Amino acid sequence: MFRKDPIELGMQLKKAISNEMFLEATMLENMILDSRVDYVLKEAGDNSIGYPLNGKIRKINMMYNSRNESVQGMLERDVINKLELWNEKKTRAVQTLSNSDYEPEKFRNIAIEGNVLVDYFTQKFGTTTRF
Repeated sequence: MFRKDPIELGMQLKKAISNEMFLEATMLENMILDSRVDYVLKEAGDNSIGYPLNGKIRKINMMYNSRNESVQGMLERDVINKLELWNEKKTRAVQTLSNSDYEPEKFRNIAIEGNVLVDYFTQKFGTTTRF
């Protein structure tokens, strides 16, 4: 499994955003958020590590909706919704890379939203790594 130092990823993310490299920032955010979601799932007793991020987010939604106390204690509903929305926007934007509809401004907005999520997860759970 691919492992990268979470501190280094955070530094690369800040650099990518400050250099307006928003596609790179979005991909770094995806890696960081994926790792943080792994942490939430593991703490909640689920071993969905290795699944794509969208599947993990669906799993967290199901656990939250079934009143899993661990998930409800770690994440608020609005954070889960923001994470899900960010992931959907990121996926749609990445799909445009192969056609002429590529709009760099989309990645700017996605990178900024993703950075807010990364900051939230980092403040809440620290710099966790994959298991």
